[in-house]
Parts: sequence; structure tokens; C-alpha cells
Amino acid sequence: MSNKRHALLFNIRRSIRYHKYRQDFFERWHNFVLLIALIFSSATLISLIETIPKELKWLQPFFAFIITIFAALD
Repeated sequence: MSNKRHALLFNIRRSIRYHKYRQDFFERWHNFVLLIALIFSSATLISLIETIPKELKWLQPFFAFIITIFAALD
């Protein structure tokens, strides 16, 4: 009975460690996406406010697209 109990506790502790690792990974990913969204949304806002030369008009939808993709992945 002691071996079964030991095996069960080992598996439970391993599951806890795995869950904690995955939780930390997704928290880091969430923080990274928030940082990217902040940077690109600021750039989008600035590009909307300032006058942009016609050759750089593609930056506005590009920044919006990047924000959308990262937010969806988050």
C-alpha cells in the first residue's frame, strides 16, 4: 500500500509542477502581448494624428493588423 500511495503522490506533485509551468508560460505570454499591443497602439495613434507621407500610409493598417493578431493569440 505504501508504494501505491508514494506513486500517487509523485504523480500528483508532477501534475502540480506541470500546471504551474504552463500557468507561468501563459502569464508571460499575456504580459508580452500587452506590451506589444501598447507599443503598436501608440504607434497607430501617433500615425493617425501626424501627417504621414503617402508612401507610408500602409503603416496604419499594418499596425492595426499586428495589434489584432497578437490580441487574438493572447
